[in-house]
Amino acid sequence: MKASEDHKVIVVGGGPAGLITCFWLQKFGISHLLLEKENYPREKACGDILTSKAIRKVNEIDPQFIPEMLSLGIINPIYGSSLRAQNDHTINLNFKWLDNLKNTPSCYSVQRTLFDHFLFKKLKKNPLTTIITNCSITAVEMKENFGEIKSKDGSIFRAKLLLLATGSNFNPLSKNFKIKEKDIHQAIGVRAYYSGLDYKSNYAEVLLLEKHLMPGGFYITPLGNDLFNINLVVRKDVVKERGLNLTKEFESL
Repeated sequence: MKASEDHKVIVVGGGPAGLITCFWLQKFGISHLLLEKENYPREKACGDILTSKAIRKVNEIDPQFIPEMLSLGIINPIYGSSLRAQNDHTINLNFKWLDNLKNTPSCYSVQRTLFDHFLFKKLKKNPLTTIITNCSITAVEMKENFGEIKSKDGSIFRAKLLLLATGSNFNPLSKNFKIKEKDIHQAIGVRAYYSGLDYKSNYAEVLLLEKHLMPGGFYITPLGNDLFNINLVVRKDVVKERGLNLTKEFESL
């Protein structure tokens, strides 16, 4: 077993939530440890969209991040969303400019692999952040005066403050506090990237084609460079009640 390490703050999870948290800790001059299960660049299933709220948070960290990602071709402007029903009736919803700044999109599409890696490279330049990747967490325990994290390789990390940004698929505290989300408050999705679609628009599209998949929808998001993120998402309780095989439904659509 490796020796225990004590830190002021530990952030668990190297997705955007964890990475942005580390940027804020840097802004306040707080040294901290970031633990991430994977190595960067890492593939991550996601909707691949930066909404206006996310853009504002990124701008608070550094207003040059968005322009830099645009220049690198990492992000792609999305100007609206189309809703298409069974009868091919389509409603186009045009997004407003960000905070009424003309020609400033309020939405971008981005591959999570590229977005996370961009933030990670920026983050690790600051010595206030210590990063350990390829660190699989096996347990999180709350002691009287600190939190303790155990990893698969036997390492133990302790801190007064633990910030868990592990996402919905892994909540290491769920057993400790008996946290159980209701199926009606969760959704299940299947995603794949496609190229070569006859689709030139900078609009995302939501297809509401099959009643048995509602509440849910089939989403197409252009990522730029002839790449598209295709998602099928259905509420979890509906998937269970109707015995849906979302992979087969996805392929059929």
